[in-house]
Amino acid sequence: MRTRETGNNNHIGSVSGSLSKIWRRFWPMLILLGISVVAVFLGYIGFYKYFLMKETPVSPLSILYRSLQLITLESGYVTGIMPWELQLARFLAPLALIGTILSALMINFNNQLHVFLLKFTKKHVIICGMGRNGRQLAYNFRKQNRKVVIIEEDAKLEDLEFCKELGATILHGNATDQSILLKARIDRAEHVIASCGVDEINIEISMQAFKIINDKDPKHIVNFYVHIVDLKLLNLFKSHKIFTVTIDKFEAKIFNVYEISARVLFQNHHLDRIRIAEDSPGIVNLVLFGFGKMGTHIALQTARIAHYANGKKPRITIIDKNMDEKKELFLNNYPRFEKVCDVTYYNKNIESLDILSELSDWAKDNNQCITIAICLGNDWLNFSNALKIQGKLNTFDIPILVRMANDSTLPNLFEKDNGIGRQVHAFGKTSEVSTTEILLSEKLNILAKAIHEDFVKKQLFIGASPNRPGLQPWNILHPDFKDSSLQQADHIPAKLRSIKCYTRDKKIEETDKMVVDEFTTAEIEIMAKMEHIRWVSERLIDGWTQGEYDAENRVNPHLIGWNKLTDEVKDFDRDAVREIPRLLKKTGLLIYRI
Repeated sequence: MRTRETGNNNHIGSVSGSLSKIWRRFWPMLILLGISVVAVFLGYIGFYKYFLMKETPVSPLSILYRSLQLITLESGYVTGIMPWELQLARFLAPLALIGTILSALMINFNNQLHVFLLKFTKKHVIICGMGRNGRQLAYNFRKQNRKVVIIEEDAKLEDLEFCKELGATILHGNATDQSILLKARIDRAEHVIASCGVDEINIEISMQAFKIINDKDPKHIVNFYVHIVDLKLLNLFKSHKIFTVTIDKFEAKIFNVYEISARVLFQNHHLDRIRIAEDSPGIVNLVLFGFGKMGTHIALQTARIAHYANGKKPRITIIDKNMDEKKELFLNNYPRFEKVCDVTYYNKNIESLDILSELSDWAKDNNQCITIAICLGNDWLNFSNALKIQGKLNTFDIPILVRMANDSTLPNLFEKDNGIGRQVHAFGKTSEVSTTEILLSEKLNILAKAIHEDFVKKQLFIGASPNRPGLQPWNILHPDFKDSSLQQADHIPAKLRSIKCYTRDKKIEETDKMVVDEFTTAEIEIMAKMEHIRWVSERLIDGWTQGEYDAENRVNPHLIGWNKLTDEVKDFDRDAVREIPRLLKKTGLLIYRI
């Protein structure tokens, strides 16, 4: 009974909060609408009484029509004595009209004032595109009291209202136009984000921005973030001079909300929720329903990070009703994907009875650590199928991860006190993925940059050529090599879990435990082997092959098993692992043993 009451209270609180938010945002328009309704109502009564006094028969619809015309000053003139209701309505109706016009003018004036003040603005944030992600990022930056400028070609009145409430500035125009970018003072901005719905437009914006920064030579670094989803386009764009030409004041970064969602998903829900030791027979098995954009990136992230102390490949089971077509497209982009994980494809619908039966059989295997991820066409479809699977597997402790892209009331149903159960978890909400913390990734970037700098120092010490693509300074390092360092940083928690360690912010002291500043020789060996397996998997996924070193053609001699490496090469991984405590301290994290 208590659970039901709590759920009702949550629902009432949610409705109350929504109504309060609507009032705060639209109160002027709601008041004017109320005045208009009152004016029409009084006008109807007044006209009815007036024609009754004149003994003139008029239909109710005609009276209503005349009442509505009061708003546009077209029907208020009558002769003789008129009822007080009509007299009042004749003034209220145009008052509502004038108020509406003034309200719209004030919104526009407010925005134009902000545009004018841009001439004196610096270190601001420019967001190109007012889609779901652009709006969320604008909201988050404003919460940090950052000055935000939004460029939108098809801005509507509701967009102006949104910006006014947020305290952001909106520029009407095409962000691929250099004059618009200059008007937004891109040369004085700290962050520029291209998050339109079309990859090609985002790339064009980045190229125009690059030209402006190259000519203007601003006084500080402009960080440019370009959103790209298409995998082929992404690989082509990585070779553009934006990433290869040295401009000290321009740093371009690629982001993808699907990739971010997958990363955040496994940061919150580890595939190795049961510790996998060096001698463990267990394997992780991701059962993935849906192989669209989200499903593709979940599969890729699994292949990149699911490498543990026992050296066993991760297992990925993918179910999609259009699997044959999607599998062919995916393997064209990632032909070596199947070398780093054991993949099984099912060309079936999620509701297939034999798939649900197989799920039950897999769940009974104690050597499989199963996780289910559902990312089909829409949130409701994901949610309803999650409940069906939960009903089938309710006796097993298997997490069911459900994509909820929209920040609607539906994801709130996954709260523990709403009765859905502890198995089902929502992921991928815009409010959780499109955040400044994740986009800027300051801690992760500090860690990845430190990993790269350590690697460069050691390579140069043993006589490697400083001209090698992988040894370039961070700001002009090819995105693939940056990604490699980022993925290495991303994998550190999995390595620490394998030796029964965890991290904690140094501001929160664990008074009853000692900080781990160095690892044992056995621990170093375990984690070094894990790092090599992870690195090999990353390289194979990205299209590298084994052979004499040739970065341009993606060839590396060390894409072999750990036992086949020389001790000299193994020491690179051992040294990288030894440095983990020192590197984590740079980001404010300390290591403790469980």
